[in-house]
Amino acid sequence: MITVLLYIFVCLFGLKILWNLIVPYELARRAWKGAGPRTSGISIMPLLEISLLLLAIGAAAWSGGGGWFHSPKDVALWGGLVVIISYVHLLIASRVAGWVVSRLKKG
Repeated sequence: MITVLLYIFVCLFGLKILWNLIVPYELARRAWKGAGPRTSGISIMPLLEISLLLLAIGAAAWSGGGGWFHSPKDVALWGGLVVIISYVHLLIASRVAGWVVSRLKKG
């Protein structure tokens, strides 16, 4: 049962990371189309990732490290790495997409 919870937490965590990867492109699309009010935004909510990661680490520890994950340490290491990479991507892609949209709108 606890392994099922671990997989649920990992899937939710993966969906949140996917959201982080999509956000800069959605913001660029909105800027390009001029859709929506200028005051609208997209919430990133890093606390959600941290909470899901902590729940996955706890479930991995409680389940004895079975399944795809060998230990809570592996879940923490890979999960933390994925979070960092997703936010670095978010920053870089936002900058590049913003630059591209501004150049295309000028020309």
